[in-house]
Formats: sequence, structure tokens, C-alpha cells
Amino acid sequence: MEPSKRKLRYSRAGILQPDDVDGRSRYARRHRRLCDQFAEELGHPPSEIERSEIRLAVRLLMRSETEVDADLGVRLASESRRVLAGLKATAAKGKPAGPNLADHLRDRYGVANAEAGGA
Repeated sequence: MEPSKRKLRYSRAGILQPDDVDGRSRYARRHRRLCDQFAEELGHPPSEIERSEIRLAVRLLMRSETEVDADLGVRLASESRRVLAGLKATAAKGKPAGPNLADHLRDRYGVANAEAGGA
């Protein structure tokens, strides 16, 4: 089938799957599963840039798992880790901060800050 007429395959998270596989192989299923798991860990629908970074990280990770040359495998895994660390930092910025202790005490026990001083 010509590349222009081939139906594009996406994971549930909307990440484009590799062109060189048909989507039914073990490799393709693992690629989809990893893309979906990494996208889910973001905590929000991934932007186009995040989708691209996830796809890159998954391809690097999967290539490192099958690499015969140990040195190249370690380099690929390290690069994948760096890409994922950048995504994780982006996801952490988008998460709302949890309640602080004073808010928790006020909500739970009705204690105001002036009363919490022990006086």
C-alpha cells in the first residue's frame, strides 16, 4: 500500500504509531501501551509537543531494549530517561498544589490559625 493511502494509526492518547509496523504485531501493541501509559501519567491530555516527546521516548526505550550493542543500548535508555524527565517536570508544573496543613486543620476541625497556637 502506498504511504499516502495508508490509514494512520493512533494510540488512545492520540499519539501517532510507527509507520513501519502494521499495528497488530507485539512491537506495535507494546508501543501503543507505553504511549498510553506515559500520556496517562501526565494527568492531562497531552499537547502536540508532549505527544511528540512521548513518541520519541517510547521509540528510544524500545530500541534500547532490543539493542545488541550494550553501550548503544545504555545511551538510548539514558536519552529516553532524559526525555521522560522533561515530560514529568512539565506534568508536575500543571498539577494543582495540595492543601497546606492550616487549610486541612481548618476544614477538618474548624480550627482557625489564631486558635491553633495553643492559647
